[in-house]
Amino acid sequence: CRLGVVDPTRRRLALARRAVAQGTPWRGRSDVWFAPAPLLGAAGGRTAFVFPGLEAEFEPRVAELAERFGLDWSPGGARVGDVGRHGAAVFQLGRVLDAALRRLGVVPDAVAGHSVGEWTAMACGGMHAADEVDAFLAGFDPDALRVPGAAFAVLGLPADRVRAELAGRDDVVLSHDNAPNQSMICGPHDAVTAVVLRLRARGVVGQVLPFRSGFHTPMLAPYLAPIRAAAEAYTLRPPTTPVWSATTAAPYPHEPDAVRELFVRHLLEPVRFRQLISAMHGAGFRAFVQLGAGQLGSLIDDTLAGRDRLVVSAHAGTRDSLAQLRRVATALWAYGAEPDVGPLLAPHGPPPAATPAAGRPARPSRPGFRLNLGGASVSLPAEARGILTGLSPRPTAEAPRADAPVNSNTDETPAPDNNPLARLERVGAGLPIAAEFSALLADTAATAADLIAAARRGHARPRSPEPPQPRFRPPRAAAGLTPVKEGMSPQTALTDSRTPASASTAPPVPATLRIDVQEMPYLLDHCFFRQRPGWPDDIDRWPVVPATTVIRHLMDIAERAAPGLRSVAVHQVRLLKWIEAIPSVDVPVTVRRTAPNRVEVGLTGFARAVVELAGGGEGRQGAHPDPPAPWPITPAATERVPELRAEQLYSERWMFHGPRFQGVTELTAIGDRHVRGLLTAPAAPGALLDNAGQLLGYWIMATRTERTTVLPVGMDRIRFYGPEPRPGTRLMCAIRITEVTGNTLTADMRLVHGGRVWAEVTGWTDRRFDTDPGIRAVDRFPGRNTLSTLRPEGWAQVCERWPDLATRELIMRNMLGSAERAQYERLSPVSYTH
Repeated sequence: CRLGVVDPTRRRLALARRAVAQGTPWRGRSDVWFAPAPLLGAAGGRTAFVFPGLEAEFEPRVAELAERFGLDWSPGGARVGDVGRHGAAVFQLGRVLDAALRRLGVVPDAVAGHSVGEWTAMACGGMHAADEVDAFLAGFDPDALRVPGAAFAVLGLPADRVRAELAGRDDVVLSHDNAPNQSMICGPHDAVTAVVLRLRARGVVGQVLPFRSGFHTPMLAPYLAPIRAAAEAYTLRPPTTPVWSATTAAPYPHEPDAVRELFVRHLLEPVRFRQLISAMHGAGFRAFVQLGAGQLGSLIDDTLAGRDRLVVSAHAGTRDSLAQLRRVATALWAYGAEPDVGPLLAPHGPPPAATPAAGRPARPSRPGFRLNLGGASVSLPAEARGILTGLSPRPTAEAPRADAPVNSNTDETPAPDNNPLARLERVGAGLPIAAEFSALLADTAATAADLIAAARRGHARPRSPEPPQPRFRPPRAAAGLTPVKEGMSPQTALTDSRTPASASTAPPVPATLRIDVQEMPYLLDHCFFRQRPGWPDDIDRWPVVPATTVIRHLMDIAERAAPGLRSVAVHQVRLLKWIEAIPSVDVPVTVRRTAPNRVEVGLTGFARAVVELAGGGEGRQGAHPDPPAPWPITPAATERVPELRAEQLYSERWMFHGPRFQGVTELTAIGDRHVRGLLTAPAAPGALLDNAGQLLGYWIMATRTERTTVLPVGMDRIRFYGPEPRPGTRLMCAIRITEVTGNTLTADMRLVHGGRVWAEVTGWTDRRFDTDPGIRAVDRFPGRNTLSTLRPEGWAQVCERWPDLATRELIMRNMLGSAERAQYERLSPVSYTH
């Protein structure tokens, strides 16, 4: 296995440990890549460079990269909507990224492109001479490509459904089959707009794009003369890298006449990008590197969902491509490739030569640093171990301390003697890796300071009194969503009378979700730690938003994004981090319509899921599907009546939940791989499913002695077969344990009301924390138990029994008060255990 982390902050190292512990691929979220087994290199997987075409957003950030590698870069005033100049800039950007990656020893096994990106692929694949392409671009009139009146639109529908919608008409045609749930159409502007509006009324995401080219349709035929002449004039050469066609979903032919014919077909026929990517995967390609701006990688990910692959972009709108290529190199290395990262880490100077890593002179060895990720050892291959020791120090900016006051009107930073990063630079003098690490941390700290300053400026505005309900902020306009004014908040609990909002009455899609115990008082009954009555600071109780309440908010937001539809299932739930309720926070919301009946919703940095929706329907069942039968109750030989009564879960503090989340009312039966109980639905949003999670937590406590503290990190699917029961409704909950590992607990659940399954959870996964009976005793009764033991000599001894970072964080929060935590957080991570 291999693990790669870019800018190894505390949070990223914690994520890295989680990735290693899970043992499943981690594909770049938060700049962490982990591959339990290689896809590339000796594993045989092949690498493809994929070049984007025209995207609705184009802001190339490649100047620093071009300067470092001595590459020509002149965007030439390109702007979206100017097809010719935009296309020329896309072409140049792709060539710069291709040249830079090859200097890192990243050489593709094939190249391909989306739309006009296929031209870039042909040039980078060696089919066209670079000087001829340059000469064509220098003399080309971009205005010659304008097709009067033609417009494109993108639709959240598969191609076969788009063809069905367009059946019988010849004015609007399918132009792109991009992914399983995305297509594009082209035709006269008014006709295309009418199609988009008609489909939007049926819940389909659609947007008219700012392009007027007519590419990939017969409408372009009258305007092909300049491009056809250039194609005839080009000297065709045997490709140095195989080039795949998005018209045939196969490699380009070898015969010059066949190549020219396909070149013209490419401009007049639909782009079959979905078929292209599937065919390349079938041919053994496992890594797809996007060389250009835009979201092409998401189309590849959607097409290859469920299959082994690595998709990474060499361009990002948030940073220069020099920094982004460090991420590409890290990702490729983690999945088995051997890029030469030396040119990316070298100081500014002459452009690096494309020298193989094996040809570099030996470098003197220097001391290394041990990173304890709590998992199996991860090592660089022998031939690459000299990379990090050869770095040269570079000047680093001093970053402000996390606890220092932020003055948004100045650039002042604390004095160097009080700056942890400055201390790092001093103690690491003579160690180049320390200088590089210090610079990366300084960049992160500076960004964080900017964000905190912006947040404080925003929160300084006085707020008018509002009723106690979650508050949302209206978002900017997004593709497929109409911006609306600030309106009402989502309901905090569903009942049988709940009906989906119509398009005219729907509240807005939120830009942020306000988490505040003043507006969500029930969160004070979901605090991890107990304090004595009258304790002055509720933050020491650590109230957090329950995972199932987070899911409830994701469902509400999805319904706002699709007025008239109701949530019936939630897929791919990922719970990344606890949302702390004190101090209050505005969590950014992201919404993306991935299919007519599916919306991907995220609470940035904390959680995300794909919500499935359906029409409101009528009657008791409404939009929900017919339920499966309840699991038969056939007690196994090992089933027994629990020794604990349900009320003891709370009175004896096996569960930390307060009254508004105490819904487990009977522990019915427990076995080696199952547990059953009765739940009484509470009123707090998400509390009923939280009770099911408590029942699962009881099973691990009753059957194991170690690592019995568990908290949810994800669910594969939650499907609802009816409206949420009213508060006070009793349900039977049956849980089947599907997997128990050292780090996770996974189960399936069915909640039954009136003999019918109301909800089914598949793949509920809890993280198991490093706790033992002594730690659990301190959690339950901290006034009677301690983590330390008193020695006969009169002093107390504490042994660290929590090797992983997440468990250490829990212990710290339980033991330290606000002032002590502030002092703890000012320490460097190395000092946490000293």
